[in-house]
Amino acid sequence: MKQVTKFFVLGLVLFLSTSASAQFGIRGGAMFSNIGQGNVADNFEKYKNNYALGGMVGIMGDLPAGSILAFSPELYFIQKGGQIKYTILNTDYKTRIINNYIEANV
Repeated sequence: MKQVTKFFVLGLVLFLSTSASAQFGIRGGAMFSNIGQGNVADNFEKYKNNYALGGMVGIMGDLPAGSILAFSPELYFIQKGGQIKYTILNTDYKTRIINNYIEANV
């Protein structure tokens, strides 16, 4: 526990000793994603795997910790998925799958 406290205090001292200021921002955009299905096409009469459009929005920062070290934490809300078109017994089906994720990067 003492080593963790020493490491935290050292990091805090390095963070506060820098003259540069922290910067924050917002990032967003469109994301095209696809679902990998392997060899599923053999099970259907017709099978097509298409891209789906999702979104991405998040916050990011640049936190200097001394003169040569900086942390860049990021937190994003991302939509990933795909669109599948297939035919079974001469009936066409279309499925769109979108999964929502929260990703944190340090």
